[in-house]
Amino acid sequence: YSHIWTFNEPGTFAYLYRFSVNNGQTWTYCDVNGVVEENETMVTGVASITGYVVEWCKIWDPLSYVAETGTSQLITSQVFVPGITDIETTANDKITSQIAFATSETTLANLPSLTWDTALFTQKSYNNHEYRYNKAFTQAGTHYYYYRFSADSGNTWKYCDKNGVITST
Repeated sequence: YSHIWTFNEPGTFAYLYRFSVNNGQTWTYCDVNGVVEENETMVTGVASITGYVVEWCKIWDPLSYVAETGTSQLITSQVFVPGITDIETTANDKITSQIAFATSETTLANLPSLTWDTALFTQKSYNNHEYRYNKAFTQAGTHYYYYRFSADSGNTWKYCDKNGVITST
C-alpha cells in the first residue's frame, strides 16, 4: 500500500500506518520496523518538509523604456515556484513580490538595501505567475529596476532583472 500526502506548511511530521481486515473493528499498527506488538514502543517514520522555494524569476515587460517626467509605466515580472505557480491560477499569499528602483546599476550584495514596494498579482502565465507595478516618474533620468520574490514570508529572497535570476555579487 502507499499514500500520497499533501503538506500545506513546512515542518517535521511523524507517521505510521494501520491496517484492518475487519472493517475497522480492530487495527494492526505498523512502524518503520514492521508490525508493532502490544506495549511495544513505535518507531515512526519522519517526513521533513521544506517550504516553497522561488526557483526562477525575470522582469518580463518592458526590458527597458524611456519615460518622461510625470508619466507612469507598468512593469511586469514573472516567477516560478514549484507547487504553487504551476498549479494555482490565482494569487497565493505565500508569494511576496516587490520591486525597487535605483539610479545606477547595483550588485546583488547591495540590492537588499534598496527601498522595496509591493507588486501585485496580475495573472497566471503558463507555469508562472505574473506580477505588476505601476511606476510614476517624478524625475527625469535613467532608472534601473529590480524585482525580488519570496515564498517564505520574506525570510529568503530571489532577486531578478531583465536577464533573469541575479546570481553574482
